Amino acid sequence: MNSRLAAFVASVAAGVVFFAAAGTGLADNHFSGTLRDTGCGQVHSISVSSASRIQVSVGTTAVAGQITVQILDPNGNLVSISGKYDTPSGGTYGVRVCYQRDAQDPSEVSYDGTIQTGPPGQDITSQAVVTQGVSGTSATISRSINGVGSIRTRAGFASFSVHTNSSTGMARVRFDNAALKLHINATSGLHVVYGLSLVTITGNGLRIVLDDSGTRDRITVQFHRIKATGPVVHGGFKIL
Repeated sequence: MNSRLAAFVASVAAGVVFFAAAGTGLADNHFSGTLRDTGCGQVHSISVSSASRIQVSVGTTAVAGQITVQILDPNGNLVSISGKYDTPSGGTYGVRVCYQRDAQDPSEVSYDGTIQTGPPGQDITSQAVVTQGVSGTSATISRSINGVGSIRTRAGFASFSVHTNSSTGMARVRFDNAALKLHINATSGLHVVYGLSLVTITGNGLRIVLDDSGTRDRITVQFHRIKATGPVVHGGFKIL
């Protein structure tokens, strides 16, 4: 199996995922789940010790359905639908992913995301963040993807090459499928959302989801109205 970044996650019987408390220093927590039809998924909780910025990035296997991220206050009230919120004080806040299903999507989609916290009023732009350990020490974690190979699609084999690095902001994608007349070589204008087992790359009419959650890696590519999806059969990729 491909390498995965360890997450600070503990599941409880009620189905809510709780994360380690964070102050106003940068902190990074990961969460994942599934969605069916239209509605919202489970609530993932993030605790902050003082006034903080909560900022959420999410990648999904949905092809066309609309995804929104809601943030709830400690009383369960909806306070943001933009994926970011400045808390007035410390407390345990909730994050949930909501989904408007499209006919192009499968009956169940997966999501994988990152909850980041930092000083209030400041956007968190770096994916290379500082996580706080139980001993009070901290470490900077950089995320990256590296992969070369091919996938099997309904339109035959397609080759791919993908390389990203969160600390430098670098993202390079190449994808070729002759049967679909699909040839992509993108090196700029790309946005990468790193999750535990899903990574989403978007920009310039392109959307790529790299899925490491099953027994076989899978890639979905959508470029404007052209879509190709399938399992990796030669080569592979690593999410670090």
